[in-house]
Amino acid sequence: MNSSYFKKLTLATLVSLTGSLCFSQSLTPLTIGTIAPGDSVVIYYDVTINSGAGSQVSNQGTISGSNFITLVTDDPDTAPLSDPTITPLNVFPLPVTLYSLSAIQKGSGVEVAWQVTSESNVLKYDVEKSVDGGIFSKIGEVAAQNNVQNTRYSFLDASVSSGKYYYRLKIVDRSTAVRYSAVVKVDLAGKTGSLTVFPNPAAQKQITLQLTNMEKGVYQLELYNGAGQPVYRQSIQHAGGSLSRGFSLPVSLTAGTYFVKVTSEKASFTQLLLVK
Repeated sequence: MNSSYFKKLTLATLVSLTGSLCFSQSLTPLTIGTIAPGDSVVIYYDVTINSGAGSQVSNQGTISGSNFITLVTDDPDTAPLSDPTITPLNVFPLPVTLYSLSAIQKGSGVEVAWQVTSESNVLKYDVEKSVDGGIFSKIGEVAAQNNVQNTRYSFLDASVSSGKYYYRLKIVDRSTAVRYSAVVKVDLAGKTGSLTVFPNPAAQKQITLQLTNMEKGVYQLELYNGAGQPVYRQSIQHAGGSLSRGFSLPVSLTAGTYFVKVTSEKASFTQLLLVK
Protein backbone atom coordinates (compact mmCIF):
# COMPACT_ATOMS: atom_id res chain seq x y z
CA MET A 1 0.00 0.00 0.00
CA ASN A 2 1.32 3.43 -0.90
CA SER A 3 0.86 6.32 1.50
CA SER A 4 2.56 9.64 1.95
CA TYR A 5 2.94 12.34 4.57
CA PHE A 6 4.62 15.73 4.89
CA LYS A 7 7.39 16.58 7.29
CA LYS A 8 7.70 20.15 8.54
CA LEU A 9 10.81 21.54 10.23
CA THR A 10 10.96 25.07 11.57
CA LEU A 11 14.13 26.84 12.71
CA ALA A 12 13.75 29.97 14.80
CA THR A 13 17.05 31.63 13.94
CA LEU A 14 20.11 30.44 12.08
CA VAL A 15 23.12 31.58 10.15
CA SER A 16 23.37 28.68 7.72
CA LEU A 17 21.82 25.24 7.35
CA THR A 18 23.14 22.09 5.78
CA GLY A 19 21.25 18.83 6.15
CA SER A 20 20.45 15.49 4.54
CA LEU A 21 17.02 14.11 3.81
CA CYS A 22 17.40 10.38 4.26
CA PHE A 23 15.09 7.41 3.87
CA SER A 24 16.92 4.10 4.07
CA GLN A 25 19.84 5.67 2.29
CA SER A 26 21.98 8.80 2.36
CA LEU A 27 20.94 11.41 -0.17
CA THR A 28 22.71 14.50 -1.43
CA PRO A 29 22.84 17.08 1.38
CA LEU A 30 20.29 19.86 1.15
CA THR A 31 22.05 23.20 1.54
CA ILE A 32 20.19 26.41 2.36
CA GLY A 33 22.35 29.53 2.02
CA THR A 34 22.57 32.31 4.56
CA ILE A 35 19.44 33.10 6.54
CA ALA A 36 19.34 36.47 8.27
CA PRO A 37 19.11 36.33 12.08
CA GLY A 38 15.48 36.46 13.13
CA ASP A 39 14.24 34.92 9.87
CA SER A 40 12.92 31.37 9.64
CA VAL A 41 12.97 28.54 7.16
CA VAL A 42 10.42 25.77 6.71
CA ILE A 43 11.35 22.52 4.98
CA TYR A 44 8.70 20.19 3.55
CA TYR A 45 9.51 16.81 2.13
CA ASP A 46 7.26 14.06 0.85
CA VAL A 47 8.03 10.42 1.58
CA THR A 48 6.29 7.48 -0.06
CA ILE A 49 6.07 4.31 2.03
CA ASN A 50 5.99 1.06 0.07
CA SER A 51 5.04 -1.55 2.63
CA GLY A 52 2.14 -3.47 4.02
CA ALA A 53 -0.59 -2.16 6.24
CA GLY A 54 0.30 -1.34 9.81
CA SER A 55 3.81 0.00 9.14
CA GLN A 56 4.91 3.06 11.07
CA VAL A 57 7.61 5.63 10.38
CA SER A 58 9.58 7.42 13.08
CA ASN A 59 9.79 10.58 10.94
CA GLN A 60 12.81 11.95 12.76
CA GLY A 61 14.60 14.71 10.86
CA THR A 62 18.06 15.74 12.05
CA ILE A 63 20.38 18.68 11.50
CA SER A 64 24.16 18.71 11.82
CA GLY A 65 26.12 21.74 12.89
CA SER A 66 27.14 23.76 15.91
CA ASN A 67 24.79 25.34 18.45
CA PHE A 68 21.91 22.98 17.72
CA ILE A 69 19.80 21.23 20.32
CA THR A 70 17.60 18.47 18.88
CA LEU A 71 14.39 17.63 20.71
CA VAL A 72 12.68 14.61 19.15
CA THR A 73 8.94 14.75 19.74
CA ASP A 74 8.09 11.89 17.39
CA ASP A 75 7.06 8.55 18.92
CA PRO A 76 7.48 5.52 16.61
CA ASP A 77 4.94 3.62 18.70
CA THR A 78 2.09 6.02 18.03
CA ALA A 79 -0.41 5.58 15.24
CA PRO A 80 0.02 8.86 13.31
CA LEU A 81 2.53 8.69 10.49
CA SER A 82 3.42 12.38 10.72
CA ASP A 83 4.24 13.15 14.34
CA PRO A 84 6.31 16.35 14.25
CA THR A 85 9.97 16.57 15.07
CA ILE A 86 10.94 20.04 16.26
CA THR A 87 14.57 21.12 16.22
CA PRO A 88 15.13 24.46 17.91
CA LEU A 89 18.36 26.31 17.38
CA ASN A 90 20.49 28.01 19.99
CA VAL A 91 21.63 31.15 18.23
CA PHE A 92 25.33 31.78 18.02
CA PRO A 93 26.37 33.69 21.15
CA LEU A 94 26.29 37.37 20.31
CA PRO A 95 29.56 39.19 21.00
CA VAL A 96 27.73 42.25 22.32
CA THR A 97 24.33 43.47 23.44
CA LEU A 98 23.30 46.68 21.69
CA TYR A 99 21.22 48.63 24.21
CA SER A 100 20.43 51.73 22.16
CA LEU A 101 21.30 53.51 18.92
CA SER A 102 20.57 57.13 18.06
CA ALA A 103 21.27 59.71 15.35
CA ILE A 104 21.15 63.34 16.52
CA GLN A 105 21.85 66.58 14.72
CA LYS A 106 24.87 68.16 16.37
CA GLY A 107 26.00 71.51 15.00
CA SER A 108 26.37 71.14 11.26
CA GLY A 109 26.75 67.37 11.46
CA VAL A 110 25.01 64.25 12.77
CA GLU A 111 26.23 62.36 15.82
CA VAL A 112 25.60 58.62 15.70
CA ALA A 113 25.73 57.29 19.27
CA TRP A 114 25.21 53.82 20.67
CA GLN A 115 25.37 52.11 24.04
CA VAL A 116 26.40 48.49 24.48
CA THR A 117 27.06 46.00 27.23
CA SER A 118 28.68 42.57 27.58
CA GLU A 119 31.22 43.09 24.81
CA SER A 120 33.39 40.06 24.07
CA ASN A 121 35.73 39.57 21.10
CA VAL A 122 34.29 42.53 19.21
CA LEU A 123 36.79 43.97 16.74
CA LYS A 124 35.07 47.18 15.64
CA TYR A 125 31.88 49.00 14.78
CA ASP A 126 31.51 50.16 11.18
CA VAL A 127 29.19 53.16 10.85
CA GLU A 128 27.15 52.96 7.65
CA LYS A 129 25.03 55.67 6.03
CA SER A 130 22.29 55.78 3.40
CA VAL A 131 20.28 58.51 1.73
CA ASP A 132 17.41 56.21 0.71
CA GLY A 133 17.31 53.63 3.52
CA GLY A 134 18.23 50.83 1.11
CA ILE A 135 21.83 51.19 -0.03
CA PHE A 136 24.35 51.75 2.76
CA SER A 137 28.03 52.64 2.59
CA LYS A 138 30.67 52.79 5.29
CA ILE A 139 31.57 56.28 6.48
CA GLY A 140 33.82 55.39 9.42
CA GLU A 141 34.66 52.90 12.14
CA VAL A 142 35.17 52.85 15.89
CA ALA A 143 37.38 50.30 17.64
CA ALA A 144 35.69 48.21 20.31
CA GLN A 145 36.79 48.45 23.94
CA ASN A 146 35.40 45.01 24.90
CA ASN A 147 34.10 46.08 28.29
CA VAL A 148 31.68 43.94 30.25
CA GLN A 149 30.05 47.07 31.65
CA ASN A 150 27.89 49.57 29.77
CA THR A 151 29.95 51.48 27.21
CA ARG A 152 28.93 54.46 25.08
CA TYR A 153 30.37 55.11 21.63
CA SER A 154 29.79 57.92 19.15
CA PHE A 155 30.77 58.96 15.65
CA LEU A 156 30.28 62.39 14.07
CA ASP A 157 29.20 62.53 10.44
CA ALA A 158 30.26 65.96 9.16
CA SER A 159 29.32 65.29 5.52
CA VAL A 160 25.63 66.18 5.66
CA SER A 161 23.32 68.86 4.34
CA SER A 162 19.55 69.27 4.54
CA GLY A 163 17.50 66.13 3.95
CA LYS A 164 16.96 62.67 5.37
CA TYR A 165 19.77 60.30 6.34
CA TYR A 166 19.73 56.72 7.56
CA TYR A 167 22.39 55.13 9.77
CA ARG A 168 23.18 51.65 11.00
CA LEU A 169 26.06 49.77 12.63
CA LYS A 170 27.94 46.83 11.20
CA ILE A 171 29.30 44.95 14.22
CA VAL A 172 32.41 42.95 13.35
CA ASP A 173 33.86 40.40 15.76
CA ARG A 174 37.41 39.08 15.78
CA SER A 175 36.45 36.04 13.74
CA THR A 176 35.23 38.51 11.04
CA ALA A 177 31.61 37.45 11.57
CA VAL A 178 29.22 40.40 11.27
CA ARG A 179 25.74 41.44 12.25
CA TYR A 180 23.79 44.62 11.69
CA SER A 181 21.90 46.93 14.00
CA ALA A 182 18.51 48.45 13.41
CA VAL A 183 18.35 51.51 11.17
CA VAL A 184 17.81 54.99 12.60
CA LYS A 185 16.75 58.01 10.58
CA VAL A 186 17.39 61.72 11.02
CA ASP A 187 15.67 64.45 9.01
CA LEU A 188 17.72 67.63 9.03
CA ALA A 189 14.97 69.55 7.26
CA GLY A 190 11.89 68.08 8.88
CA LYS A 191 10.28 69.18 12.11
CA THR A 192 7.64 66.48 12.53
CA GLY A 193 8.42 63.66 14.94
CA SER A 194 7.25 60.09 14.40
CA LEU A 195 6.92 56.80 16.24
CA THR A 196 7.55 53.36 14.71
CA VAL A 197 7.19 50.03 16.52
CA PHE A 198 8.48 46.82 14.94
CA PRO A 199 8.17 43.95 14.35
CA ASN A 200 4.42 44.26 14.03
CA PRO A 201 2.97 41.73 14.72
CA ALA A 202 5.36 41.24 17.64
CA ALA A 203 6.75 37.78 18.23
CA GLN A 204 8.40 36.38 21.36
CA LYS A 205 7.38 39.48 23.35
CA GLN A 206 10.19 41.58 21.84
CA ILE A 207 9.68 44.96 20.17
CA THR A 208 11.89 47.79 18.96
CA LEU A 209 10.75 51.37 19.42
CA GLN A 210 12.04 53.97 16.98
CA LEU A 211 11.64 57.69 17.66
CA THR A 212 12.40 60.06 14.78
CA ASN A 213 12.99 63.82 15.06
CA MET A 214 11.96 63.96 18.71
CA GLU A 215 12.99 66.72 21.06
CA LYS A 216 15.24 66.02 24.01
CA GLY A 217 13.38 64.95 27.12
CA VAL A 218 11.77 62.18 29.13
CA TYR A 219 9.21 60.08 27.27
CA GLN A 220 6.72 57.63 28.74
CA LEU A 221 6.10 54.38 26.87
CA GLU A 222 2.75 52.81 27.72
CA LEU A 223 1.02 49.72 26.36
CA TYR A 224 -2.77 49.40 26.56
CA ASN A 225 -4.92 46.34 25.91
CA GLY A 226 -8.14 46.39 23.88
CA ALA A 227 -10.14 47.40 26.97
CA GLY A 228 -8.00 50.50 27.43
CA GLN A 229 -6.21 49.13 30.49
CA PRO A 230 -2.47 49.84 30.89
CA VAL A 231 -0.43 46.63 30.92
CA TYR A 232 3.13 47.98 30.58
CA ARG A 233 4.98 51.22 31.34
CA GLN A 234 8.57 52.34 30.80
CA SER A 235 10.38 55.69 30.96
CA ILE A 236 12.76 56.69 28.16
CA GLN A 237 15.51 59.27 28.48
CA HIS A 238 15.96 60.71 24.99
CA ALA A 239 18.83 62.99 23.99
CA GLY A 240 16.90 64.35 21.01
CA GLY A 241 16.84 63.44 17.32
CA SER A 242 16.29 59.78 16.44
CA LEU A 243 16.51 56.76 18.71
CA SER A 244 16.07 53.00 18.27
CA ARG A 245 15.71 50.88 21.42
CA GLY A 246 14.50 47.38 22.15
CA PHE A 247 12.04 46.38 24.87
CA SER A 248 10.96 43.06 26.39
CA LEU A 249 7.23 42.90 27.00
CA PRO A 250 5.82 41.00 30.01
CA VAL A 251 5.86 37.24 29.46
CA SER A 252 2.31 37.13 30.86
CA LEU A 253 1.06 39.25 27.95
CA THR A 254 -1.55 37.32 25.96
CA ALA A 255 -1.90 37.41 22.18
CA GLY A 256 -4.14 40.17 20.90
CA THR A 257 -4.42 43.82 19.86
CA TYR A 258 -2.70 46.53 21.87
CA PHE A 259 -1.97 50.23 21.58
CA VAL A 260 1.51 51.68 22.07
CA LYS A 261 1.49 55.24 23.38
CA VAL A 262 4.57 57.44 23.74
CA THR A 263 4.13 60.81 25.41
CA SER A 264 6.20 63.74 26.60
CA GLU A 265 5.32 67.21 27.85
CA LYS A 266 4.95 68.46 24.27
CA ALA A 267 4.04 65.44 22.13
CA SER A 268 1.97 62.27 22.06
CA PHE A 269 2.13 59.36 19.60
CA THR A 270 0.00 56.21 19.37
CA GLN A 271 0.41 53.08 17.25
CA LEU A 272 -1.54 49.85 16.97
CA LEU A 273 0.46 46.72 17.90
CA LEU A 274 -0.46 43.09 17.32
CA VAL A 275 1.09 40.57 19.73
CA LYS A 276 1.30 36.94 18.70
